[in-house]
This record gives sequence, C-alpha cells and structure tokens, in this order.
Amino acid sequence: MNKNAATICLMLAGALLGAGPLCAQKPLPVAGAKALVNTNAPKILLPKNAAVSAPGAGAGLQAATQAAQVQSLFSSKSKSAKAKNSSQKNFSNFLNRFFGKKIVPSVPVPSEYEMYLARQAKMTYDQVLQLWKDLFGSAANVPLLRSVFMPTQYPTQLSINGNKQLLLFSQTLAEKIDWLRQYPEQGRNDLAYYTGNRPVAFLARELAQYNLVMLGEVHYSENVQDFVSSLMRRIKIDNPNRRVVVFTEFLPIPQGKADTNADVVSYYRRGGETELAPLSMTHTGDVDYAPFTFWCMLKSGVEVYPLEDYRQKDLFEKDAPGEFVSMAALLARNKSWARIMEHKMAEIRRTDPDALFVVYAGMGHTSWVTPFSLPKFFSSQSPAVVELHPDTNSPFNTVYPVWGKNAPLFQPAGTQLVYWIGNSARLLGKQTGFNYSVAVGKTFDI
Repeated sequence: MNKNAATICLMLAGALLGAGPLCAQKPLPVAGAKALVNTNAPKILLPKNAAVSAPGAGAGLQAATQAAQVQSLFSSKSKSAKAKNSSQKNFSNFLNRFFGKKIVPSVPVPSEYEMYLARQAKMTYDQVLQLWKDLFGSAANVPLLRSVFMPTQYPTQLSINGNKQLLLFSQTLAEKIDWLRQYPEQGRNDLAYYTGNRPVAFLARELAQYNLVMLGEVHYSENVQDFVSSLMRRIKIDNPNRRVVVFTEFLPIPQGKADTNADVVSYYRRGGETELAPLSMTHTGDVDYAPFTFWCMLKSGVEVYPLEDYRQKDLFEKDAPGEFVSMAALLARNKSWARIMEHKMAEIRRTDPDALFVVYAGMGHTSWVTPFSLPKFFSSQSPAVVELHPDTNSPFNTVYPVWGKNAPLFQPAGTQLVYWIGNSARLLGKQTGFNYSVAVGKTFDI
C-alpha cells in the first residue's frame, strides 16, 4: 500500500471509530513528570496504525482519543478472540470495497498490559472530567480547561500520570478562581485601561522596566504577529544601546548528536549542550511561522534565538504518538526551554548585564496560571507576562470565569490594553495569569 493509501486508511479508521479532528492550532496546551513515570514498567505501546487520530489540547470534551478508539475494538477482557477477529475482518472488508483491492490492515490484539493502560487512562480521564464538573460546573465557563488542562486517553503511562497531575492542577486553578472571586470588587478596581492612542509605545515603555518579558499569543493571528513586530521595534528604538534578545518556540535549536538510547521519559538536553546561534537575516525566509515578524525584529537590531527541540518532538511521536499536544509535552518542552534560556541568558549577562530578554511563544507556555509555565521557572526575576489575543482580551485566565463572558473586558473593542495596578498588582498577575493583556484589533498606532 502506497503512502497516500495508508494515510487514507488511517483517516477512515479514525472516522469509523469516532475520532474527532486534531486541533487546528498549536496547543496553548501538561505533564507526566519524569519522577512519576514508572520507568521499570515494560515499554509496550500500541502501533500507530492501531489507533490513529486523537484530539489535541482544546479539541473539546466530546472528541474521541486513541484509547477510546482502541476500546471500541477491544472493549473488555471478556471479549473473545473470535469477536476481535470479526471486528478486524469487517474493517478489512470496508477498505477492500473502498479501494477496490484486497487490503489487510494490521490491528494487533493488545496485550493484558496494554489493556491495563487503556483502562487506567480512561479511568483517570473520567476522574478529571468529573472533578471539573464538581469544581466548575460546565467546562465552558473556564476556557483554560479545554485549551490547556485537557486530559488524554492515550494508553501510555505518560498519559495516566499526566491525568493524575491534572487532578491537582485543576484543584489549584479552582483555588485561584475562588481567590479572585473573594478579592475586593473581584479585582475590577485594580485593572487599569490604557486610554491613549499609542498602545504599542505605552506598552514598550512599561516593558522596558523589566529584565525578562513573556509575550504569550494565540497562534495564527496576523494582527497579533504585526503587534509583536511593532512592539519589538518600538522597544529597540526607545532603547538603542540596550541589548534586546528574543527566545522563541517557533525556531528549532540545532539537533546535534542524537542519543540513540533516549526515550520520551529519559531524554535530557543540558542548556549548554548545543551552541545556539542567533537567527540571521538571510535565513528568515526559511522560517515556517511569522517570518515577517522575525525579519522585522532582526531589521530593528533585536537578536532572536530558538527554543524548540525537534529531537524531543520526534521522541514523543515515536514513544507516545499524539501526546506532543498534551500537558506531558508542555511540561517537558518548558523544562527544556528553561535550561536553554538560563544558559544563554547567563552568557549574555556577562557582557550585557542590563539586557532585556523576551520570550515569544504560545500563551499556554507563558501564563502565570499554567502548570510549570516559563515565568514560574524564572519567578525570582519578576518577569512581566503579556497576553496577546485577537479582537478581545484573552479568556484564557482566571478573570473570565469570575467576571463572565459579558464583561466589557471580553467584548470586541478594537485594540485594548489593560494591566494590573496598585500594591497587589504582582499578586493579581500571578493569580489571574497576566500582568498585561492586549486585545489586538486590525489597526493600532505605535
């Protein structure tokens, strides 16, 4: 069977087994920490063609996942081998009719251990959803849940441990929401609205007071990318003698020598293991995401360094297919990025102690309320977290479930900039997820 036919087979299998589509954008999206993974357990993973499609973080509660697909074929221990063979035969007959020739898909009968993993994943997944119901009522009330905190049903130990951690993370999120609900006026008197006509210039002046800034975006918004371009240009214009350095998830670090013995749990790359070179103007044409934004940064004199480790991504796809969009991957990536940043920042500060460092990544990596987020790794440096969302201020924080979707903050209002003020500004930022939030309209004056 050629590659295209194989792809269609996998898509058909997903449709037959009730699989939902993958999330269209990168996850904002949690983590089975290494210490919690049973490294002594036999490493038995279902082949990729046994369970083909699974939702990414944010795909919705009703989307099916790999474990659900597996269980639709092998739903109980008591199901006979004859019944299993019948399921495979029916699927094979469908493919034969579709392609007009004989095709025998490889759908192996899972072992007892694989069935155990599938049942545990399903059980912990259901436990997280039940806790959400108990804590929040409807998940729609808290957009963070399905965008970042979504549990998974992959039949792996990594998925199970991630779900168990989500029970704790969800409880912590509920406590932060309750804290804001009990705060005087629910924080409304502590949120300032910028009323001038130059939001980029204002925000650039604000952020120049910091040594570390986190720009968290919703991906694939041209308006947001243009705002980032203008903001970084304005920061550099205002600070011509200050070294401004951007780290970003949208560029891969050099691969270096591969560790053939590593797996998704044991893989570890030290911060200085790979020598990082800044993005050059001649290579901006090779950038897959927001190339014009990075071109503008370089043109303004801003340095840009990569963060994403594609070898780590490959290991997830090999050892835990589909889980690169899970909380487990989010934690693993953030840990890797923090090591890379820490090493490079220390190197730069030896010659430029007043350098301004900026992280440009998805909001799930940068929010104060996301588990193991980047600002938490650097909390001693008091970073500023900025949320960038098209058209309205971001709902991916604890303000949205407290103030409600009808609050003016979450209504379309062109480009709108808000930020916490007062003696509790830093605390409010950590409890809500952001220090500054920008609703990016189609036009804005720098």
